[in-house]
Amino acid sequence: MTPLPDRIVILGLVLAVGICFALAAWTARLAPTPDPPMQWRSPEALPLRPGTEGIGPGRGGAVI
Repeated sequence: MTPLPDRIVILGLVLAVGICFALAAWTARLAPTPDPPMQWRSPEALPLRPGTEGIGPGRGGAVI
């Protein structure tokens, strides 16, 4: 049995790496993008408008 020529071995390696790259790129392109996580804001974290510091529940004011 004679050994394979160098160019056949190199061509086979390049072809195998190219197929792996193509499959990885194709799989990544077909994967759906995940929905961004919902970001909840608590009322304490929201900035208050000027003049409303004493209004609202827990601040001694009435709920309007």
